[in-house]
Amino acid sequence: MRQLKLVTKLKLIVGGLSTLVTTFSVLALAGLVYISAEVQIKSRLIEQANTLLLDNIKIVDGNLKLEDAPDGTTLATRLREFNLSLYLYDNKQASFAQYGFYQDLTPDLIKILLSENLIENVEQSNKGIYKDFTVTKYGLYDTYTLPLRTENEVLGFMQLSSQNTVWQILLSSVAWAIVFLFPLIWLVSYFAATRSAAIALAPLLALVTHLNKFDPEHLPKEITIDSKLDSEVAILTKSFNLLLTRISETLAKQREVVENISHELKTPLTRISSSLDVLSSIVNQSEKSRFDKIRHEIIALGGNVDAILSMATESPSNNVHTFIVSPIVASVVRALPETQRVIINLPPHFAIRFDPSVLRIVLRNLIDNAVKYGEIGSEITLTGNNTNDGWQIEIANMKKSEDVIDKNLLLRKVRGRGHVEGYGIGLDLVRELCQQNAVELRLFQDLKGKVVVIISGRN
Repeated sequence: MRQLKLVTKLKLIVGGLSTLVTTFSVLALAGLVYISAEVQIKSRLIEQANTLLLDNIKIVDGNLKLEDAPDGTTLATRLREFNLSLYLYDNKQASFAQYGFYQDLTPDLIKILLSENLIENVEQSNKGIYKDFTVTKYGLYDTYTLPLRTENEVLGFMQLSSQNTVWQILLSSVAWAIVFLFPLIWLVSYFAATRSAAIALAPLLALVTHLNKFDPEHLPKEITIDSKLDSEVAILTKSFNLLLTRISETLAKQREVVENISHELKTPLTRISSSLDVLSSIVNQSEKSRFDKIRHEIIALGGNVDAILSMATESPSNNVHTFIVSPIVASVVRALPETQRVIINLPPHFAIRFDPSVLRIVLRNLIDNAVKYGEIGSEITLTGNNTNDGWQIEIANMKKSEDVIDKNLLLRKVRGRGHVEGYGIGLDLVRELCQQNAVELRLFQDLKGKVVVIISGRN
């Protein structure tokens, strides 16, 4: 699974949090509305119950009596005006009066609304009790039950009720919000998250875009810090500048050390080579061939020293152009011992785009390795081919049977920093030069023990 980008992660976090907060806020608001409505309903029932006791329900000579209000309003009119239902119970006469939906209830449903526990609690508490009931086929009702009493005895009780439509309205509103409002919230959250992520990451993205323009081989001395950058990004930029400074100092020291070592090695190698030239002119033919072989190895070593110095002091070659390969191949092969057989398969006028001096170092090291560590008497093949978008050169030889190694180990070593016996500094030089000049290097060993090295590039 692909890792999410930083921008996408930030969008998901901001969008998820904003959606969660907004959804929670809507639900919390709905809860507050419900609680507020319940409180208002309860207050209204208590207020109307007290009004009824003052205006319409009287206790005369120890008996309950219904009267019109002083302003002439009847009990039924007041109940209809406020959409209320009333049930009056007289301990002497049982059911005394029923108004509203109580008239339609069966005795069993009335017993549910006026349970013995409720009546007992009302009589003992000597105050009204507010309670919700769900009545089959009628829905949710809020009831307020209170005792009717004199100073000495309880004459009965009354229950005032009102249908509670708040819950139904609230559920309908939530359903509407889920269908219409929540998608709008999610859409707004997405755009808010996208905009927030863009604003929050703009300085960092600007820095990353700026860094992507750098050439790894030509790093600047420092990155210019924009005054508008956030403090965290500015700190990151300063840290990167310190890293660039340390890298530059380290590379400068490495170049200085390599230059000194190369100079110290080059001078004695040149003297030794000159001395061998003089000695080879005064010895017999058999000795002369031995001196020539030693001289060839010293010259190759000197060439490697030059290559090391070149890699340490230069960037990718500036001498890249198209040239014919065969003269360079011929010069490298001529320096080999006369007994070494090299089969060259190059197309007519085979030309590549590369640096001739770098190609000479690469071919010399690869062919020298093939000669030193190949099967004695076996031939080396050098093949060049044009590809669809470039070129490739292949060098193959049969490795010594006692030195045949696992090809996976060979590949792992050439890709890493380790060495395989017979593929030490020469192969390291080839690898570094190829990497420096954007040329691909592949090395593998087939089942018969043949080692194949392929270098390829674009024209």
